[in-house]
Amino acid sequence: MSNGFYIDFGDRYRCAGTYAQLGLLAQAEENYVEARTNLQKALEIYVEYKDEYMAEAVQEDLERLPE
Repeated sequence: MSNGFYIDFGDRYRCAGTYAQLGLLAQAEENYVEARTNLQKALEIYVEYKDEYMAEAVQEDLERLPE
């Protein structure tokens, strides 16, 4: 299902996982701007939901991106 589906139904937490996966895909394609954007969205949602484990994992992914 697309990310829009989750947003439409208010499932922001599930969107975080989708954003994280899209960020990793963009990173693999060396599209670092898109990767950073999607990973940052995922991080914001995980922080909002107080999921420290996933927030830390996404933060590590962000830190691995080239400047």
